[in-house]
Amino acid sequence: MVGTSRSQDAKNVQASRPPSSETSRDAAETTRSTDMSQTLRDRFVPAKAVRGFKMMSTYAAQTGSSEEITFGPFRLYPQWRLLLRADAPLRLGSRARELLLILVDNAGEVVKKSELLARVWPDTIVEAACLRVHISALRRALGDGQADMCYVENVTGHGYRFIAPLRRVKDSPPPVVTRARTLEHTRKVLSSSGTHQASVSSLRTASR
Repeated sequence: MVGTSRSQDAKNVQASRPPSSETSRDAAETTRSTDMSQTLRDRFVPAKAVRGFKMMSTYAAQTGSSEEITFGPFRLYPQWRLLLRADAPLRLGSRARELLLILVDNAGEVVKKSELLARVWPDTIVEAACLRVHISALRRALGDGQADMCYVENVTGHGYRFIAPLRRVKDSPPPVVTRARTLEHTRKVLSSSGTHQASVSSLRTASR
């Protein structure tokens, strides 16, 4: 009984002892490495970007083939509701984007103001002034009128017409979609990486 009691007391004392300095350093180093990997991951491959690419990939799989329409320095992917300039998405308001899609779909033809209003604002009564505001926003985003480039023509008293030359390519998905898997893989590698060097090496490899 005495021996058992002493053994139990020894175990309790050992369990109550603080961890050794070496163990503490290892734990601290692991925590720092994890925090560094997470910081790199969130900085260079934001979760929001990966989610966006995943959504685009899912949408593409559901809608089938994709068409690429190029004009000037731009590439338009109607199925994706996506406009690129130098492989980077161009910021467009939802109304301006829909106006662009309609005008490009009817390139060379005048689209009446009443038709544009009915298609872009189907359940809302808006004035022609609202249409002008969004057409102006679209022109600014495209740089219409700069460097002798003209995309959207105002046909006084009738409507608007897309006048820039177009080139259409079937079955051509946006280049940014091909980066979805790379980004997702890079984020996973950075999440599981235990050292700063491994994280940076993985990032550099995925970015090539």
